[in-house]
Amino acid sequence: LELYSKVEGKGKLNEYMLKAIPDPLTDRELDVARLMAEFRSDREICDILYISMPYTKKLVATVKEKMMIEKRGDIRRYLV
Repeated sequence: LELYSKVEGKGKLNEYMLKAIPDPLTDRELDVARLMAEFRSDREICDILYISMPYTKKLVATVKEKMMIEKRGDIRRYLV
C-alpha cells in the first residue's frame, strides 16, 4: 500500500500492520503518524501542519490509541 502524505513525499505502510488497526487513520492522522515516525516533537508537528498545539496533542493521542502503541517511537514498526 502506498501512503501519499501531504507532508514531504510518500512512504510505504506495512499492509499487514495497517489491517491490524481496527479503526483506520484519517488523512490528517496519517500525516501526524508519519511525522511521529520521524521523531518530530508536538511543536514541530503543529508548525509543519499549521495546526494548534491542543489539536496536535489530540491527534497524537488518537494515533497512539488507534495504532495501539504506548511510545511515539513504536510507530516506526508500522512503516516499511
